Amino acid sequence: MKRARFWFMFLSLVVFTHAGAFGQSLQDYLEQGTKRYNISDFRGALEAWQQGLALAEKEGNKGYIGAFLNNLGNVYYSLADYPQALSYYQQALKIKREIGAPTGREEANIGEVYLEQGRLKEAYEVFQRLKDPIRLGRYHLKAGDYPQAREEFSRTS
Repeated sequence: MKRARFWFMFLSLVVFTHAGAFGQSLQDYLEQGTKRYNISDFRGALEAWQQGLALAEKEGNKGYIGAFLNNLGNVYYSLADYPQALSYYQQALKIKREIGAPTGREEANIGEVYLEQGRLKEAYEVFQRLKDPIRLGRYHLKAGDYPQAREEFSRTS
């Protein structure tokens, strides 16, 4: 009886260990990266989302490919690596358009990169197209037009 219980526990441990290493789903990678990102463990988030992206590409799941690309952009944005963030956001936008998914998040993220890079005209065009008063308000703050910023922010309440 002891021997059977030992083998059951041993096999359970082996299965549990390998399931984490080899059996993760796309959603698992997405959630693992999100948990890491939320505690500012950007290296851990990058690792999880890059692994998830590789799996999504292998499976041909464009919805997840777009999500992982956007999230990778978020990491690089948080690290102030705006060119890298923009590259990922643009790739995500392309995928989302291909599959007919909503693209507002990706477009807004691209606008945020433009804003941080001082590409104010491009940021304004994106935010205006999205009709996003918060982002338009941030644009006007960055541009030094405080009365217009106040007006945009007042539209949110």
